[in-house]
Amino acid sequence: IERALEMSPKNDLLWMVRLNLVGQMEEDAKELLDRWLERNPDSPGALELLVDYHRTQGEAALAEFYADRALAINPHLQISSVVKIQAELAQDPALALARVDGQLATLTDPQVRRAMQGWAGIALDALGRPAEAALRWREMLQAVITGVLPPPQSIPADQAPAGEITGTLVW
Repeated sequence: IERALEMSPKNDLLWMVRLNLVGQMEEDAKELLDRWLERNPDSPGALELLVDYHRTQGEAALAEFYADRALAINPHLQISSVVKIQAELAQDPALALARVDGQLATLTDPQVRRAMQGWAGIALDALGRPAEAALRWREMLQAVITGVLPPPQSIPADQAPAGEITGTLVW
């Protein structure tokens, strides 16, 4: 993989494959992400992963810095968008709402649209507009998500059909 990366340093798919090996090779993921970004500074994949890395490390300013860079290249990156929305909610909920509504105007994925409706509700609530927030949350909850199975119906144990259960319960 290293040889392939030398030959094709802008191939994000190769970098993702290499990143998947980091844990098995007991390497530092951050060092590989930095190397990826050095070789391909405009890689939305590397930038998005750096946003997530810094977010999980509690480094909000760095996460937001990389989110700005990533969104300048691709304004529809999920993690970067959420990082910016969260930061804007704390400083300027109207700006967060404008970002969310801008995304909603072009989004087609129902699951992503549903999540953005939730963020819109939070922004509207922060702006002191609870009725509008409730409408957005209602829209979010009414959105039909296909391809997701509902949870099985629960019943009390004494009403369950008799018989053996095959499989292993992992707790």
